Amino acid sequence: MIGYFRQFSLAIAIATLLPVFSILPDGAVATPRNQPRGCLDRTMVNNNGIVREEYQAGHFVLSDGRGSHINVRANPSVNSPIRYVAPFRRGVSVSRQVVGKDGYCWIQVEGGIWDEAGIKIIGSFSGWVRGDLLRQET
Repeated sequence: MIGYFRQFSLAIAIATLLPVFSILPDGAVATPRNQPRGCLDRTMVNNNGIVREEYQAGHFVLSDGRGSHINVRANPSVNSPIRYVAPFRRGVSVSRQVVGKDGYCWIQVEGGIWDEAGIKIIGSFSGWVRGDLLRQET
């Protein structure tokens, strides 16, 4: 009689839990909608949005993943004037992060402008890029 109750209890548990575990496909991860997108890792930025010194220089490139040029803007907004159009994978230094009204983190960057041959720096640029257009180099 005890064996019957164990089998019955196990069957009820499986029948109850099986639908719960099959609701989401494998690998599905819930992401809160109210979290800003494109932010640097929390360990890289202090509470005031200043990027920690060890991450500021030489760790990032501008990239959209498709090889496009990246607009560097005067302020952290897509409506802000474009200061510089950076080539794909241009190396930059980062200094600050803010959350824009568009729900993205915006990163303050600066970098060098190279001559046509790519041999020497002939100027510099600075401004803001959306965080999802910045890739960390390892």
